[in-house]
Amino acid sequence: MKHQIFVIAKAGNYYRSLAAIENPNLSGLEVLKRCLLLLRIFSHPKNRIPLQQELRFAKDFFRDQPPPAALPTDALENADAFHRPCPFPFTTTCLIVGGSFDCDNGRIDVVFEELFGVGYGQEDTEDDMTILDITDPGNIKYCFMNMPQEPKKTEGRLPRIVNEPLNGWQYLESFYKISDRIVQQNIHVPESLQKVSLITTHTLADLWPWVTWNVADYPAVQSGPLLGPKGLLQQTAAALVDAVLFHNDQDDLNPITDFIQQVPNVRPILRDAILERADEVGKTAVSLSLLSLVYEGEQHLDWSAFVNLDAPGLSSALQTLPRQQVASINLSGTKFSQATAELWSSLSHLAYPNIYLLEPPSRLDDESSKT
Repeated sequence: MKHQIFVIAKAGNYYRSLAAIENPNLSGLEVLKRCLLLLRIFSHPKNRIPLQQELRFAKDFFRDQPPPAALPTDALENADAFHRPCPFPFTTTCLIVGGSFDCDNGRIDVVFEELFGVGYGQEDTEDDMTILDITDPGNIKYCFMNMPQEPKKTEGRLPRIVNEPLNGWQYLESFYKISDRIVQQNIHVPESLQKVSLITTHTLADLWPWVTWNVADYPAVQSGPLLGPKGLLQQTAAALVDAVLFHNDQDDLNPITDFIQQVPNVRPILRDAILERADEVGKTAVSLSLLSLVYEGEQHLDWSAFVNLDAPGLSSALQTLPRQQVASINLSGTKFSQATAELWSSLSHLAYPNIYLLEPPSRLDDESSKT
């Protein structure tokens, strides 16, 4: 039996599918085992940074797109999708690796990447599904789902629950009795899944509105979180950062230094303030000094928002940081993906950090990844 696996996430106000594959030879207990492997991959700490970056890309990518369609469209009509690069390659790679590897036998299955945007029933298929919600990489959710099948294909099998999110035990009941030997020998598999949060029907209804879901009192889509007024610390941090970025006076750094010394754990608030004004960083020398100051002590530098950083500016900002401090730096979506030679010279001060350099879904090709 064929099986589809989807990776979804909330991008803005709506849930969207980021990647999907089909495994033509996956069913029953093996589905649960692949799900556990995928949960380990998407939850692994070393995959956290690139996943979070692609989730940020997804919010930008879907920001100006309409809500999920009330009626299914023919995904194959989108000819442009055949020629553009994979929008979320890291997420897709994680999915292909986990969805194709048979841990028990050390075998790699043949899997097929689905056309980007394909959803429930858009390929006239009766495949069952695994769905993973990676909105919060620290709390991955999952569910299985049975799709309706022709009566002749269900003869001799146990009744199937269709179009509802299922946990591991519920999905297995379509294939086995709990007393079956194969289930008892692998009982740790569904029991392990019991510890993982289950995707809700509300999430699936948001993702694929054209399906008839059993959702009572489905809440209206919210425009976003309601943000109250900023506290005194946030207002002070914003004012100090503005003074540096817009006055371009090196002396304006002194009040920020005093602020850091007098207020415990205030650097994260200053980082939030500078991220809200990320476009200004790199335009002046004092903005580079400010960048170094507020990120002092951070092992991971997520500087992907600072799109106006050039190679000399990056090098200058890094010079004042201890050589061994920086374990990784994220410059995804910046100009450095097109100027890797300049990037390496700018990072020469650091002691072999991990470098993240992902490109956004809007890219036209993957030529830069070959350099």
